[in-house]
Amino acid sequence: MLLYHGTSERVARKALTEGLWPRALSRAPSLWERTVPSNSQLVYLTASYPGYFAANAAEEGEKWAIIEVDTDLLDEDDLRPDEDAMEQGSRELGETGFEELDALPLGAMKERTLWFRDNIELFRHLWEKSLEMLGTVGYCGVISPEAITRVGIYDPK
Repeated sequence: MLLYHGTSERVARKALTEGLWPRALSRAPSLWERTVPSNSQLVYLTASYPGYFAANAAEEGEKWAIIEVDTDLLDEDDLRPDEDAMEQGSRELGETGFEELDALPLGAMKERTLWFRDNIELFRHLWEKSLEMLGTVGYCGVISPEAITRVGIYDPK
């Protein structure tokens, strides 16, 4: 399956030789510090929104990049659901059986998302559901250059 990672041209060029690294290894800041910082152990991939993520990742004046990743060349055991998909999907469940999560009100989206982010290993088997629901997944570890099949560069000017 082909999935995509939206980023800056600078990161994409580096990924061609070094792979895509999760923030915990690359020391890059989260794009979502103002809302809920993403899981620093994951590289996020999408079937739906690579341009949006590229636009958010690139600095002012920098070109955007979309990296195509062949997930058949990744270890499927390292795929994880996106915490946002888990939070949104859990709203319909009512009682989940997870005491800490059930104690949070359904309106506490930020707190619920943080709970899923910090407990994502419990839901690793739901990565395909995450793709189905939100079009996004995470990969736990470095995505090697060999799994990168194409890179597209776009100048938003």
